[in-house]
Amino acid sequence: MENMSQVILGTVQLGMPYGLGRLSQDVMPQIEAFNILHMAFEGGIRTLDTSPDYGLAQARIGDFLNQNSASAVNIITKVKQIPVGVSEAKAYLRQYLNQCPFSKMDNCSSLSLLLNNEMDLYREEVRDGLNEIVHRGYIQNWGVSVYGVDVAASAAGYEGCSLIQLPYGIFDRQFEQKKTIRFLKDKQKHVIARSIFTKGLVFQSLKYVRSDNKRISALFLDLEECAKDSNMSIAEYAFNFVIENRDVDSIAIGVDAVEQMQSLLDQKYKFTPKQLNSASLKTISEFRDSFFSPNKWA
Repeated sequence: MENMSQVILGTVQLGMPYGLGRLSQDVMPQIEAFNILHMAFEGGIRTLDTSPDYGLAQARIGDFLNQNSASAVNIITKVKQIPVGVSEAKAYLRQYLNQCPFSKMDNCSSLSLLLNNEMDLYREEVRDGLNEIVHRGYIQNWGVSVYGVDVAASAAGYEGCSLIQLPYGIFDRQFEQKKTIRFLKDKQKHVIARSIFTKGLVFQSLKYVRSDNKRISALFLDLEECAKDSNMSIAEYAFNFVIENRDVDSIAIGVDAVEQMQSLLDQKYKFTPKQLNSASLKTISEFRDSFFSPNKWA
């Protein structure tokens, strides 16, 4: 999809407390959010991932774009709580777009909607409503943000659904292991990986990890050694792990600070990172739902 950056800036940290980092309890100051957006644009990132449920994020992005008319970007936002009924669903989508701060902005190069409730994908009236607003030119793409492999596979069967956003990273490999990412690519869907750092879990020092399980402790040690042997930081290792999968079209990454934004821009694809050992991979597979699920680390 030509109008999507390979790296997409996730903006939840720009508007609300999130994750396990420095903003787990605090809202980022607006001036820092603006500086991050400016750095992203100057660094070549032309796609932002946001949602009306990300606190102040959408309003801040709108204000930034209004103040920086030359900063043309692509926006992916999310929609949920769509009412039941054909006319009700279509009316809700039209009202949502009327209230969306990006709908009438000249420097919004493209606007895409993702279903935030993956079960809405199965509702014919929702799909029809989304296809209609694409046809009318109100948005350019629609898709779904998924958690389950089965839903992602179903999305491949709907012609109008062009974007599939899914969790994928060192600690969350279910979509890779079940060949779902390859399947989506074969169906010409644009795959966006999110939560590549498992909401910051990959950065946690062993002394902060909420587990006394020796296998999990060994996994974190293995991760640190693999990053070191690959001559990478943990962030670089996690980034390169995901980008190494050429079936992933884009990576949505959020940052907690200006310094992290600069680090992201400085990151280049290096080389294939050294693989975790088989015991670590087994631990990830067996503990994914009970320990590594991103929802547990919100």
